[in-house]
Formats: sequence, structure tokens, C-alpha cells
Amino acid sequence: MPQNALHSISVGTGSQLIYFKTTNAYEGTIGTKCGISKVANSEGDEEVMPVKELLRTGRLIRINIIYENAGKKKTGSLLVARTKIGDVLSDTDGKQLVKDTYKIGTVTKGTIKRVYIKRDATFS
Repeated sequence: MPQNALHSISVGTGSQLIYFKTTNAYEGTIGTKCGISKVANSEGDEEVMPVKELLRTGRLIRINIIYENAGKKKTGSLLVARTKIGDVLSDTDGKQLVKDTYKIGTVTKGTIKRVYIKRDATFS
């Protein structure tokens, strides 16, 4: 089971940071594209918010990914800062996560093939 690491997102026009703990999958280009930064040197006095609360308030959005590892397709999920969701879901090359390497910590899981948001069913 991967260990959780301290991460942060920037909110507002200032440099206000919100801290939360999640799996260590947000290093390199994936972290930059998702708007999530790993905190290298934590001081220990950061107020850590639960991911559930950040999802509920809309500061973080959970997206689903399909990645390929050794010819097999598997699914996973990533968190994205609300300010970066347009870039992640756009079709412009270099913006979307497709073709990036999906890693958790030092373990490479595979190459991302598809990015999508799970849709909720509505009945009228």
C-alpha cells in the first residue's frame, strides 16, 4: 500500500495554499498538469484538510484514467485542481495527460491512454 505524502494546491490570486495528504502520484508533469504540488519540506504546522472536504467544496475534482501496463488496460483515478480541469480535459497536445507515465511513488504503473470524468445518471 503506497504511503500518503503531503501535497498542496494554490487557491485564489494570492499564494494561499491548501494542504492535503494523498498518494504520491503527483510528481513531474502529472503534478504540474493537475495543479498539485508535492511539499518537499513540511514544517509540521500546516493545516491539513481532508481530500473528501476538498472534493465536496469543489476545489479538487476527481478524474478517471485508463492506463496500459504490459498490454493490459487498467483504470485509476487522479485529483485535479479546479483551476486546471480545463487544461486536463482539453484536446490540445501537451495539455492533456494522455501519453504521460502514471507512477505512484517510484513504481511505474503504465502509460495513460484516456482521461474522463465519470458521469452521474439522471432520470427525469
